[in-house]
Amino acid sequence: MVTAKAINDNWSEYDKKVAQCHLANYGIIFLDSYGCPIDDEYATEELYEAYYSSAK
Repeated sequence: MVTAKAINDNWSEYDKKVAQCHLANYGIIFLDSYGCPIDDEYATEELYEAYYSSAK
């Protein structure tokens, strides 16, 4: 699982908005294999559950 805690200036404006939503909702940005924020609400929820479970 690849994550980030800050918005990358090289991302498109759309990816920056997705990243802002990740930060607001999860406190972390989940990235795909290309290093861009994941724009799939179901996948993001699943990743957050897995991330939260492993952080305990």
